[in-house]
Amino acid sequence: MVTLRAGFILLTAGGLAAPGAAQVILDRADPAVIERDLRRAEDAPSLPARPQPRTEAENTGYAAVSVTAGAIIVESSVFSNDVFAPIVAPYLGRTLGADELRELLSQVAAVARGRGYLFATASIEPQAVTAGVLRITLDEGRVDAVRSLGKPNAKVDGILRQLVGKGPIRRADFERTLLLAGDVAGVRVADARYVRQDGFGILLVTLTEDRSAFVVQVDNRGTDIVGPVRATALASLRDVAGEGDEVSLLVANTPFDPSELVFAQLRYAAPLDDRGNLLWSSVAFGHVRPGASLSSFDVKGDSVSLATGVTHPLIRSRGTSLWGTIEFRGLWLDQDILGVPVRRDRVVTLSAQLEGATRLGGGILRGNGAIVAGLPFREVTRQGDPLASRGDGDARFGRLELYGDWTRDLAPDVSIRLAGTGQVATRPLLASQELGIGGPLFGRAYDYSERNGENGVAGAVEVRLDVPGAAMGPIQRVQLYSFADAGYVDNARRGLGGGDLYSAGGGLRFGIGRNLNGEAELAAPIGADRLSTGNRNPRLSFRVSASW
Repeated sequence: MVTLRAGFILLTAGGLAAPGAAQVILDRADPAVIERDLRRAEDAPSLPARPQPRTEAENTGYAAVSVTAGAIIVESSVFSNDVFAPIVAPYLGRTLGADELRELLSQVAAVARGRGYLFATASIEPQAVTAGVLRITLDEGRVDAVRSLGKPNAKVDGILRQLVGKGPIRRADFERTLLLAGDVAGVRVADARYVRQDGFGILLVTLTEDRSAFVVQVDNRGTDIVGPVRATALASLRDVAGEGDEVSLLVANTPFDPSELVFAQLRYAAPLDDRGNLLWSSVAFGHVRPGASLSSFDVKGDSVSLATGVTHPLIRSRGTSLWGTIEFRGLWLDQDILGVPVRRDRVVTLSAQLEGATRLGGGILRGNGAIVAGLPFREVTRQGDPLASRGDGDARFGRLELYGDWTRDLAPDVSIRLAGTGQVATRPLLASQELGIGGPLFGRAYDYSERNGENGVAGAVEVRLDVPGAAMGPIQRVQLYSFADAGYVDNARRGLGGGDLYSAGGGLRFGIGRNLNGEAELAAPIGADRLSTGNRNPRLSFRVSASW
């Protein structure tokens, strides 16, 4: 009776004639679904530029020297002399002056650097050339000491000290260590230099630090009943309880009617060790009281979620980065109409996640994926629960979700971006666990999650033009783009809410200074009407963000 009454109220309020439409209206007023869409809209990680290491250790020992070499031996603790045979062969049997010796030492060091020993140098120690045998000493590049320049940071120093005493340093170890240092909250590695003083190898790392960061964004991607204008703010503070930790607060609201949406998430993260492992926990609260056509029906929704996890850097390099995360999450949702409960979901999940980025095919591939298991605790929502957000949904499930995008340049100032997402599940899910299409990622002409289902795929293509010489006044960057996207989701056991969406359009992105960015987009629905308007008129969206 409760479900029938809720459905009748929503059908009357929305002027709709299908149970699926009533379900979508409840989803739009469901704070757990809104939180899901906020989390899924986050970008996958990128490959941030890091300073290339510089070495001030030079190849030495050739000044004012002339020698005839019948044989050349390269003394190395890593390489056999055969490795250098192709390099030294052209110099055998010749009288070598300073210029030739300088070139020879440079080529010997280049062989070692090409094999990953980026601080390698070669030298000719004082020696008596007996029987025409010239000996070259190769220093593969050991780090005997590390000095961080800038504001002292014990956490970063602990990471950098892992290079000391390891023997010759390879590029992979150096890149991983330097990137892990830059992963410490608020720290940026500005420069790295390798110098030799009195026979000791010293790594000098220059650090800059930001103790806080703020991002504010306003857009009109909301719906007619919750929004459409939404404001989101993220504030982060670092080194709060200890070096390397971070407290962040994410807040979302509908500024023109603050009571329609209130969402807040508090997150704390702290390093576990000097190897990049991170322990984090978060708590989020959402409250929705939709307006417009539902304002007289006193629809209310409240959600609370708690999560904790550990993140480990599996691969860290300039070309590829990959993180693994184990996450434990709990979700509590309650929704009512005119004081009558219509939804009550309880979900506890354990997930194993991967996210990363790599250089591929001349571009950058980014992505993330997760295997999520709904745990069978006694309190979780079961199939057949009259207050479940889906009549056939169950909080005991397994699902796989994937997301990826690939961006590369096609020509000067022209680039392309391909993106895709997908999900498969073992059984019917509750609303917060389904895949939704519609919104700024896939189905841009439509509102968030106009189609929902357990299983589905979606894809998008975008072609971009960075307008050369477009700077005028305060506007410093201008990008024009066009796009097309498509998606399909279905529901197990013939559940409601599935279907396909197609849209296409274009827009303009611009930047003002270093901190202000904006976007305006016109997107046209193809095939299906928008639920909020009942037609296929193009949707005009905007977004403005500022960071400092």
